[in-house]
Amino acid sequence: MQDRDYTLATNLADESAANSELAAIKARLGKLRESVDQLKQENAEIDRVLQAAGAAAGGAQ
Repeated sequence: MQDRDYTLATNLADESAANSELAAIKARLGKLRESVDQLKQENAEIDRVLQAAGAAAGGAQ
């Protein structure tokens, strides 16, 4: 009986550790997704500025 309790406790501890690691990874992934979204927005703004500058330069000729 004690062996089974020890095995169960070990399994629960391992599962808890895995869940903790998974939560940390998901949190890091969320932060990285936010960074990617921010960079996409910045790139889109740069594209808009460059297109406007190109249109202005093309219209001035």
